[in-house]
Amino acid sequence: MAVIKHTKWFLFISLLTGFFLFTVQANAITRAKIIQNAEKFVQVQWTCSAANVNHPYTAGGCPPSDFVAGQTYRGEAYSYGGNDSVEKFLQRIANGDGAGSHLSHYRYYGGVPSWATGIDCSAYVSQVWEIPRQSTATLPNYSTEISRGELKAGDILNKPHSHVRLFEKRAIDGRPIVYEASGSATKVVHRAVSWGDYTPRRFNQLLVPVPAFLVKRIGPRTARIVWEKLPKISKIKVYTSLDGQKFNFFKESFDSTLTLENLSETQPTYVRLISGEPSGEESLPGEVLAVQPGETRPGILIVYGYDRPKSTNTKDFIRSHASAISENGQSFESCSNEMVANGTVDLNDYIFVDWILGEESTANHTFDDQEQAKVKAYLENGGGLFVSGAEIAWDLDHKNYGRSFFRNYLKARYVRDDSKVFAVIGTPEGRFDSLGSIAFGDGRHGTYTVKWADCISPVNGSEADLLYAGTSYTAGIEYSGTFGNSSKIGKLIYWGFPFETVTHDSLRKELMGKILGFMGYTVANVPFVQSGGISPENFLLSQLFPNPIQKDYLQTKGATIRFRFSDARHPVNIRIYNILGQLIYEKNIQNPQIKRFTWRGNNSMGHPVSAGTYFYQIVVAGRRYSRKILVLK
Repeated sequence: MAVIKHTKWFLFISLLTGFFLFTVQANAITRAKIIQNAEKFVQVQWTCSAANVNHPYTAGGCPPSDFVAGQTYRGEAYSYGGNDSVEKFLQRIANGDGAGSHLSHYRYYGGVPSWATGIDCSAYVSQVWEIPRQSTATLPNYSTEISRGELKAGDILNKPHSHVRLFEKRAIDGRPIVYEASGSATKVVHRAVSWGDYTPRRFNQLLVPVPAFLVKRIGPRTARIVWEKLPKISKIKVYTSLDGQKFNFFKESFDSTLTLENLSETQPTYVRLISGEPSGEESLPGEVLAVQPGETRPGILIVYGYDRPKSTNTKDFIRSHASAISENGQSFESCSNEMVANGTVDLNDYIFVDWILGEESTANHTFDDQEQAKVKAYLENGGGLFVSGAEIAWDLDHKNYGRSFFRNYLKARYVRDDSKVFAVIGTPEGRFDSLGSIAFGDGRHGTYTVKWADCISPVNGSEADLLYAGTSYTAGIEYSGTFGNSSKIGKLIYWGFPFETVTHDSLRKELMGKILGFMGYTVANVPFVQSGGISPENFLLSQLFPNPIQKDYLQTKGATIRFRFSDARHPVNIRIYNILGQLIYEKNIQNPQIKRFTWRGNNSMGHPVSAGTYFYQIVVAGRRYSRKILVLK
């Protein structure tokens, strides 16, 4: 669970007895104030005197002063390890202290020479951000990694243990214009530089929080977005996407809810929020959620719980889960993990919950106390949970942030922190045995690299279902039985590596199909069986033939859908959707003796369709069976 820290400072003081944490309330700072602070160091004007260079600069073979007596300079002098404000610098210059110093002086004197005045790169950023003095290694404790495209004035470009620059804007040629205390420039300067291998970061006090939210079905092809209200947030911008990567602006809202209409029933719709403050400052794009509304409310919920700020966390890994569920013929809803913790979303409303934890770890907590309580109640009530992540065992069992919960409800024990391999195999004759070697987390095919995949062991009635390839270490467990003191049968699959890092879409679909099957769903595009409907074993939907199909052939010969079910009391409804999820053709078959249908590539108006991807769907007894057709030019 994420904790947004944008109003506090954290200062660590190391003593012989240990580390002590002091919390100091910080005043809010704006980008304009940061740039104003930065300009002071650049614009300060001073004249170098003979006294300012008459110090033992060259002792031990160190270089002489960078400055010349009698010359006037603009910009505070660079001093390695120095931390003088503009006012203090001017005072010390007037007193005859040395103008600046370098790393060689620092090393020779065992610290900043007592006679030298000036400032270095990280102290400069610390002062303009108005925080305690930091180094390039500790500035990340006060900031969050962002992309180059997200850089704004007041952000930094940081290289730990080397150098840091304060970003202002881009030059005409695309290079960054920065403020920096530079040893090579001998002082604080404002200039264009090359990008180099610096990491863009944003001061946490400048981070505008994005609210936790949910996306749920409220009717056929209709969903509602609901988000929590946050102080000082005046508006929410909603963006939608059909692939979870290319987002289009949908609408701006000053409320806490928004309705989405005309959604696809055959593919996910993805949603992302950006929040704004009255000042005009906007947040970074928030995490991506998704929904695929069916004819009835979905029994599947995806919980997005990967909040850990990392360069590899693009906050959109729900795509891998949502597409795998969708391709197995199921509809679903989703929510931020905070919406479960605060009680807005009730897990007990769902048959199956897919909880995404990625590389969430101790700093953000995989399951906090509230979430543990919700998951316990859900499993005790007979729910089905799939949870995957690379640091769950480390956090809950090894670090003991929930050992009892981990061993009794996730039914596993921590063994070691790193599998050192990037493939898993199913246990012999187990659920995943037929899939062979399953590559994951090696950074290929659009996935991120998993550095610390947990090795676990089954306990309290669970069984291993995945092993790390070439080892005896367990990668995944499964369990079907009671939880706690309940007599209801719940189901669990838990993996020590993230599902979304499985390297191939087709494998993720097969894996999710087997997970859904374990949870009670009949897959291969067949929905969950409920009482009163046609059971999937009594229904057969053959692949449309031919598929893919040339457009000309489709319009002259047609493509045939064959279906069969043993209970012939129900009429059949055939629907065809385009890639946007728009219904373009519908046919009702009342005669139960008819077991095939030929589509000749026309829409409901009788006009021929264009080449592209379509989905055909059979609806019988309230159940949907969907597959894809590709029409070629």
